[in-house]
Amino acid sequence: MQTFDKAILKLYREGLITEETAMAYASKKPFVGRGIDTIKSARGEKTTDIAGLKLDKDYDKRLKAW
Repeated sequence: MQTFDKAILKLYREGLITEETAMAYASKKPFVGRGIDTIKSARGEKTTDIAGLKLDKDYDKRLKAW
């Protein structure tokens, strides 16, 4: 036996459904989202679209100005 969400992840892993379809039908979206990230990470794919973040060196100075 397996849960519906595990079945969704299996279909995603096998390439039978897209990430969007998996998330649309998931009953526990956070569980499926983490599973998808794990699968993508194992494939060497990016798991986030956050890129180019930099440390704000003046942040502390602005806080003290308040």
